This record gives sequence, C-alpha cells and structure tokens, in this order.
Amino acid sequence: FTGEPRECDEGALEWVEINKVEELDLWEGDKIFFRLLRENRPFFSLNCLTMRMVSFWMQYWTVSR
Repeated sequence: FTGEPRECDEGALEWVEINKVEELDLWEGDKIFFRLLRENRPFFSLNCLTMRMVSFWMQYWTVSR
C-alpha cells in the first residue's frame, strides 16, 4: 500500500498488540471471532443476528487427510 488511508467513521487505523485486541471497543461478534482465532480453530462459521448480539450459533469443521 502506498499513500494515506482514507478517514472513516470507525476510528483511527492503528496497530494493536495481539494480546490487547480484546481490550478494544469491539462488536460482540468480533469478541467471539477473536476468541476462536486465539483458540486456533482451523475452520468455523459464526453467524450473529442484528447489530446487538441477540443470539449466535457456531459450527466447527475438522479436516482429515
């Protein structure tokens, strides 16, 4: 990437240490997503309903060779 990032209403773009990501003001679904990444889930689907978390479901897949 070259140039300057465009401004947006989601805040300033900045690098955050991986162990401090969940301290940010995140959407509820993002908190679940980051937890799954931290748990090293290789494949998952996360479906959140509405902007405010009302319910969610998760499905995990395992891959065998």
